[in-house]
Amino acid sequence: MNIDDKSIVNGGKRGQILHLTGSRLSFDQEDGESGVFFVADDGKETRSQVYSRVGNVFIDCKIPDIAAGEYSLVVRTRPAKTIRSGSYAKRIAIS
Repeated sequence: MNIDDKSIVNGGKRGQILHLTGSRLSFDQEDGESGVFFVADDGKETRSQVYSRVGNVFIDCKIPDIAAGEYSLVVRTRPAKTIRSGSYAKRIAIS
């Protein structure tokens, strides 16, 4: 993990709450295809299963039990029938 790389931010530790802000973030927590996903370098996606708040401009989710390393963060919503996704511009480091 390269802590000097400005394209990577500290996302926290497994089990901690991650707070995201944005717009049009709301999703159905029961829909397994939408939510907050941590994407590893090999493309494996892990969905956060625990959400304390989900709103249009914020999401609070528990960082899942994933291996320490760098991840892309993707939020998927389904405002109608089609899944929409947005990615955080920087990679996050999970320890």
